[in-house]
Amino acid sequence: MAYDRLVPVSLVDDLVERLRAHGLRATTPRRIIVETLLEQADHLTAEDLTVLVNVRAPHVNKATVYRTLEALEALGEVYRMPRDQGPAQWHLADHAHQHLVCSGCGDVQEVSSKDVVRLARALRAAYGFEADLRHMAISGRCQRCGGRPIGS
Repeated sequence: MAYDRLVPVSLVDDLVERLRAHGLRATTPRRIIVETLLEQADHLTAEDLTVLVNVRAPHVNKATVYRTLEALEALGEVYRMPRDQGPAQWHLADHAHQHLVCSGCGDVQEVSSKDVVRLARALRAAYGFEADLRHMAISGRCQRCGGRPIGS
């Protein structure tokens, strides 16, 4: 996994300051975690993030990565996407998108937002339900795993 993008220092500073205001110390390891997370264009697990952080700072432990992710989640900066298969994946909250998650093989695919907007409109019309589309995962079976719902 490579670093996918350059991140403005001001964005890193802002998030580290928000973590500090949230009750966490603004340490160098946390800054490295935030920088590394912001540099990634894709979803990653806490374990993936720990590996990437350890390339830069071998002394940073997994518990610090988890605490930092959880604090960023509480601040609304990241979303945790639980999966039926394997560990949860994390992604930045500023990139709204939706997923199809295969409960057979664990594959995750992004879905066209326009398709999900149509679903949200149907839910609103039929049930008066206002869906939060910033992040959504629909579990099921991919074509490779048979495309059949579990139990059918």
